[in-house]
Amino acid sequence: MVPGKNDVCIARQPILNSKNEIQAYELLFRDNSQSNSADFKDHLLATNRVLINTLNNIGTQKILGDKLGFINVDSVFLLKQNFETLDPQVFVLEILENTTITPPVKASIEKAKSDGFTIALDDFIFSDEHIEAFKEIIPLADIIKIDLAVNEVSTLQGKIRSLKNFNGIYLAEKVETKADYQACHSIGIQLFQGYYFAKPNIVEGKKLDPNELAVISLVKVLQSQPETEIIDNEFKRYPDLTINLLRFMNSAALTRGNQINSIRQVITLIGQKKLLQWLLLMLYGSTGGGNPSNPLYTIASQRAKTIEVLLSKHLKGHDQSDLGMGFLVGIVSQMDALLSLPMQDVLAEFNFDHEINNAIQNREGKLGKLLQLCICSEQYKIPEIRRLCEELGLELSQVTDANMTAYQWVEAFMD
Repeated sequence: MVPGKNDVCIARQPILNSKNEIQAYELLFRDNSQSNSADFKDHLLATNRVLINTLNNIGTQKILGDKLGFINVDSVFLLKQNFETLDPQVFVLEILENTTITPPVKASIEKAKSDGFTIALDDFIFSDEHIEAFKEIIPLADIIKIDLAVNEVSTLQGKIRSLKNFNGIYLAEKVETKADYQACHSIGIQLFQGYYFAKPNIVEGKKLDPNELAVISLVKVLQSQPETEIIDNEFKRYPDLTINLLRFMNSAALTRGNQINSIRQVITLIGQKKLLQWLLLMLYGSTGGGNPSNPLYTIASQRAKTIEVLLSKHLKGHDQSDLGMGFLVGIVSQMDALLSLPMQDVLAEFNFDHEINNAIQNREGKLGKLLQLCICSEQYKIPEIRRLCEELGLELSQVTDANMTAYQWVEAFMD
């Protein structure tokens, strides 16, 4: 089934600080047209529809957690003062680069500012023409988003110094490479956004600590589907992991009222497949159990859960083993960045099933297409999303539902 013309897709892209911690998300709004753009009225309609869906049906806590949400706004949105329905402690108003700053628009921005909203300027260009177009509201802005696609990184420091009437925070967007990130960081830019962080290499060269090595060791053991006694003996070698395992059991309510008398019993109650999923999630955590502030963890776990939900709710003819493989495909899809290894080496190291390898490395088969669908949703590539939905027999609303379920699951996992 192809997406319906009235469907609206929600996507979010993380905004990080210099410590690689997620500070906010930009919520991306589009219609489902073949192009990745929308005309003036369609953009406003899509924005309002998604805001209503976020506020009324999903809830800001479920999609944002404790993070801020950047929303794109244009002159029509501002003039209608639609921001009055939003919480200024939750949403940042990101003024689009094609907004014409007329006196009424400026007055609306001043009103939003007085209401407590943080104001961001989107896709800022350090050209005389652009600065002139926005000079009336630059002093009102709290954040300027520097578009690296149209600003030379090597000249940014001087241009930033020359902008005398701005005293807020700079955010580098469209950060595509490690070199871009390092250059921006070195001149004092504080926030970052871009595809570089969708698959970060900031961990490049990272030395795995003993706890991570222990997790990898246990994953390798579980690949052979051993007897419970062998898994039990492995956990006895790693008391820190055993403690984390017990905490996971408690937080996930997996004991179902049973009194725990041994690690072997815990392993039996969890089951080897869920145990393997948990161990792989552990690899993305800085201290065990996963860390939602780590974009590697967030993206990998969202992909995993999205694929699992699409298989279980919207695609027919799958058993539990398919769901398990789908979940692993999402988790493993970010492990090359985590371990600083080529994906081919990661797949060889862990000896995954051929179907998992084929999905991750070649994007082939149903699992490969589902993984590609997740990646295209993250990057909001509308034509590719539509094509994959048609090939898989999905509706866009089903993909949105799966994404929202995954967002909620990631947040709840650490509650």
